[in-house]
Amino acid sequence: MLLPSSSGGGRGAAAAAFKTYLQTCATLLDKCLAGGSLAGGQAIHAHAIKTGISSLRPLPAKFLTIYSAAGGAGDCAAALRESCLSSGGFDLLSWNVTIAAWVRNGELAAARRLFDAMPERNDISWTLMIDGSMKSGKVSDGIAFLRGCPSPTVVSWTAAMAGLVQNGHPLHALELFHGMLMAGVAPNEITFTAAVRASIAAGRFDLGGTSFLSISNSLITLHTRMKDLASARQIFDRMKTKDVVSWTAMLDLYFQEGDLRGARKTFDEMPHKNEVSWSLMVARHNQAGQAMEALKLFERMFCAGLRPTLSSLSAAISAAGGNEALLVGSTLHGCSIKLGIDDSDFISSSLIDMYCKCGRPEEGRRVFDVAPEKKNLICWNAMVSGYCRNGSFPDAMELFERMPQRNRASWNGLISGLILDASGGGGPSALTLSSVLRCCAGSSALEKGRAVHCLVAKLGLQDDLFMGTALTDMVFSLMGEKNEASWSAAIHGFAANGLAEEALLLFEDAVAAMKVPTGTLFLSVLSACAHGGLVEKGLRYFGLMRAHGLVPAEKHYACLVDLLARAGRLPGAWAALLSACRGRVEEEVAERAAVRLREMEEGDPRSYVLLSSVYAGIGRWEDAERVRALMGPAGVRKGRGCSWVVGKGRGSHRFVCGDVSHERGPEIYEMLELLMSEMSSCLVA
Repeated sequence: MLLPSSSGGGRGAAAAAFKTYLQTCATLLDKCLAGGSLAGGQAIHAHAIKTGISSLRPLPAKFLTIYSAAGGAGDCAAALRESCLSSGGFDLLSWNVTIAAWVRNGELAAARRLFDAMPERNDISWTLMIDGSMKSGKVSDGIAFLRGCPSPTVVSWTAAMAGLVQNGHPLHALELFHGMLMAGVAPNEITFTAAVRASIAAGRFDLGGTSFLSISNSLITLHTRMKDLASARQIFDRMKTKDVVSWTAMLDLYFQEGDLRGARKTFDEMPHKNEVSWSLMVARHNQAGQAMEALKLFERMFCAGLRPTLSSLSAAISAAGGNEALLVGSTLHGCSIKLGIDDSDFISSSLIDMYCKCGRPEEGRRVFDVAPEKKNLICWNAMVSGYCRNGSFPDAMELFERMPQRNRASWNGLISGLILDASGGGGPSALTLSSVLRCCAGSSALEKGRAVHCLVAKLGLQDDLFMGTALTDMVFSLMGEKNEASWSAAIHGFAANGLAEEALLLFEDAVAAMKVPTGTLFLSVLSACAHGGLVEKGLRYFGLMRAHGLVPAEKHYACLVDLLARAGRLPGAWAALLSACRGRVEEEVAERAAVRLREMEEGDPRSYVLLSSVYAGIGRWEDAERVRALMGPAGVRKGRGCSWVVGKGRGSHRFVCGDVSHERGPEIYEMLELLMSEMSSCLVA
């Protein structure tokens, strides 16, 4: 397919059409892939070859994907040639996809030829050959590919291990596992699974030699993470040689069981202890509520000449806070400065918590302020909770609202502090609690909002103006789906609490959300305008009703009358009432309203015109003419109706009712007669 050779717009249009055509082919291929339709993909491929676009991007890669998913290795090879044409040479991804297709098809020799011909390879290329060789029973080739890989990944090692187990070489798989660990490659769950299968197949749970020590330790860790504690303990008990890692892994096992006593017994029996062992014991005793014992363990560790780790030091600082041991905590603070780790998030959060628990929130704030600019959430939570614990609610709220993010602990700290203070007397103010409710609304924290609402009720603050507004805002903000009733209720709630402007903003949001506003919504906003004395805005909203295809009902006119009357504009109120009587059998009310309007505005023609319209609307034509006739003797004149026509680039033309003085009057009236004649003909037809 060739693009037109014409220049200008023709070439651009042809290019755009061709681009659309190519994209359509790509979209159809995506649908074939999603539906597993190899036949569909082949049909589109044939069409693409026929039209000469099969090598144009992105089609070759999509052909490769479809053929690879369907196991069509031969088709993949053909698509690979087109992909090379598309990329102008070698494309690594396309070659790997094709090799995968050959391997999956069991044609290892073809995959090997393609692999050998590759100008460059990555770890995926090598792993494909390792996996293919192992699955074909060519174990030595698989190991050779592993050794030839410049930087084997955990996937490469695991593929080789699994292949060795599958081909009956479990001990070699365990040796390979050890080699992987020595190479510094971290195993994943699949690797551990392969190691376990190798151990079971070899019947070797007594791997005590140095070469298998790391394997045994890894297996203990694996079983502990899988909650298979019995198997982990069995491996440990059968090990002939154990190191500090083995013992520490058993400590973790006891902690998983919640057996602190068993962990302590194991710890005391350990021939050698390292920083990890000590840190575990300090941290776990502190978490178990044994703060004093945690501090003693930390002191023993320090006296043993071991450098405290971040974990052990932060646990010790936390334990000092739990004991309200300010002197010990300050000493540990100095220790962290001496070690150069006082700016760590772990240490900072522990220091903040310690100082606040010891009744020194100002010291905690100093630590908070000098902590790294991007301090973690734990530091923020510790400072907010610390302020609440010490009764500094304004400071807590100020910090809470500045938090870059919040989690459950953030809310729990704030609310627990409020409840604690309320239980002790005094209690937070309505302003503070309303601020918390607004935070709940802004963060969609319904559960926390309910807790604060309960506290509001307990303190008897539910009738407070700020509190009512905040509760309305929170409940409405947390609603999943909003309908006409919920929007109207929220608008009315804001208006009733003296927040008319907020109610109008909510109305605008409702119109944007619902697209087509309802009469109920307009009634709510008119009521809000009446409460807030917003006359002009109320009149504007009343006029907008007809723009949205809504006919004002009696209740809308009642709101308008209320709005005008509250603002001291009684003539306007009577006029609104008189207008509301049109189209309804309310002539008695209309007559009284017209009389009152004439009394207040003698020269205003509205009372005559509106009353005449009321009579006409109910078929009292003589009374309608009589009222119109009264305007002359009363000296009341109604301005004549007029309209404008704006010509395109030719200025505007003004037409007044009954005026025939326009310079092109004859032509205009001739055209009107022609139009009326045409309209009459259409009606007759």
